[in-house]
Amino acid sequence: MRSETVSTMDGPNRSRRTSGRNVAVGLVLTIVALSSALSATQAQTTNEFWPAVHAHIDVRPRIGLEFYGERQNGEELPSPELKAGFRASVRMKPLFKPLAGDLNRENQYLVTTSIGYEYIRKEKNGQPAIENRLIIESTPRYAPGAGFLFLNRNRMEFRWNDGTYDFRYRFKLTGQRAFKIDRFHFTPYGSGELFWDRNKHSWNENQYALGVQVPIIRRFMIDTYVLHQNCTTCSQRSVNAFGITANIYFRRKK
Repeated sequence: MRSETVSTMDGPNRSRRTSGRNVAVGLVLTIVALSSALSATQAQTTNEFWPAVHAHIDVRPRIGLEFYGERQNGEELPSPELKAGFRASVRMKPLFKPLAGDLNRENQYLVTTSIGYEYIRKEKNGQPAIENRLIIESTPRYAPGAGFLFLNRNRMEFRWNDGTYDFRYRFKLTGQRAFKIDRFHFTPYGSGELFWDRNKHSWNENQYALGVQVPIIRRFMIDTYVLHQNCTTCSQRSVNAFGITANIYFRRKK
């Protein structure tokens, strides 16, 4: 009887202590990951901040639209790049139940295909340069169990860079798992991406990242990450980036 009484009385306090420890561990791991990524700095490596805003609109359960704006330094050039774009997606074969705290409904489907457009303004040799991209994507997903989700994004970019045509293929793998502590949801993830460039005739770029997605309110999620980029043909060959993406979700009422 005594052990049951102590357990009942200490349960809420112990739960709060456990939650506090878990949150603290998560913050420590995030700081360690950030420090590790930035410690790889070399002579030709720069540290950049990449902010972005994405708006997701569910037109129908299987049709979605996304509009976004981003600012990046050093993706291919050391100068700032301003991006604006949209994509329309079709979701096929719903297989997955909603993951804890995941606001992205596309993650409930086996495959998503999309087509989109990107407008990019940057500087090249001190002069403004414009790039237009037509983008086609296919993203199959796999949920092996235990809350894990794996995504394989295949992206084709048809690029017109100041009148010069180029084609780029991007292969990206992402693994993530959602967690819940009391009412606090968060989803750590890791990703790796390879780039093949037609004009360079090579796999000339790679990126790998560690991040965490945290839903703040019902339709708003923050994605923070650290990313390291290597590029054998870029003027800035190595980049460390700390990124924050604000995701806003608009849902149809049933």
